[in-house]
Parts: sequence; structure tokens; C-alpha cells
Amino acid sequence: MRVALEQLYAHAREQAPALRREQKMIERTELAANLARKDYYPDYTISGGYFNQGGLPDMYQFRVDFKLPAYFWRKQRPGVAEQAARLSEARRNYEAANQLINFQVKDEYLSAQASFRLMEMYSKTVVPQAALALESSIPGYETGAVDFLTLLTNFMTVVDYEVNYHEEMLNFHLALTRLEELTGLSLRSDL
Repeated sequence: MRVALEQLYAHAREQAPALRREQKMIERTELAANLARKDYYPDYTISGGYFNQGGLPDMYQFRVDFKLPAYFWRKQRPGVAEQAARLSEARRNYEAANQLINFQVKDEYLSAQASFRLMEMYSKTVVPQAALALESSIPGYETGAVDFLTLLTNFMTVVDYEVNYHEEMLNFHLALTRLEELTGLSLRSDL
């Protein structure tokens, strides 16, 4: 494979949906923690109104309301502590998701490499040697030096090795597909 493992890690950090979700959870809990800290400050409301009463003189109303957090040690402190704990949890969840994705990327990368090496071994060495053994047993069978069972065994060996080659090809492409899913890269053009 032409793509390095570090490149796959970098693309997975940028593109993985699970990491994006965990990042959004961190942002959400940071906002909630900031809102919880704002509960220490007094709330105020300013309102105004105009009333048209027909024949009577117009009436205006202005109002200012203050809400002071008098017992902040009972409600606000535990709320801030809870949001801080949730923020810490969200950050740890992000790190756990990052580690899991890195593990999955490495696992699929190594699986693809192993399958590719096995495909090369089958196509360049094992299948040609088994085919040569089959070809050499055909004249022996025709002359009577080799029995039919040996010829059939050699034929089945070639078929088994070709099946194994195609199974490794399947495993290779499945690993590439999983890597593409994790990283967002198109890896089939890099073969």
C-alpha cells in the first residue's frame, strides 16, 4: 500500500464521524459549564410598556427586576461541579474514541498488508508451482506412472490455492473498504 499509517491516522482524526460527535459533545458541555458559572451572577430584567386607554391619558410602565443568588452554595456550586464532571467525561470519551479509531485503523491496515502479501505469494509462487506439479503429473498419468488419485489430488491442490488467493483478495478489499470508511480516503486508486 502506498499510503502510510500516519496519513491514515491523520485523516481518521479529521474525518471520523465518531470523533466529530465526541468533539460536538465537548463543545456542548463547555457551553453548559459556562452557563452554570453564570448562575453565580444576579439576573435582571428590564421591561417597559405603553397602554392606550382610549379617552383616558396614555399610560406608561417601566419595570426593573433583580434576582440575586443568595444561596449559591446550595444550588450553583453543585451545578458547576456537575458540569465540570460532564466536561471531563466528554473529553475522556473523545480520547477513548480516538484510541479506538486508531486501533481499528492500524488493525485494518495490517490486515490489508498481510492479505496483499499472501495474494502475491499465492499468485507468484504457490499457484504456479502447484500448476507445474499438475502439468507434470498429466504425462505421468498418461503413461501409467502416476495413478488417477495423484492427478486428482494435484488438480484439487491447484483449485484450493486459487480459492485461497481469491479469499485473500476478498479480505484485502474488505480491509480497504473499512479503512476508507474510517479515514474518508479513497484507497482503491492507490493500489
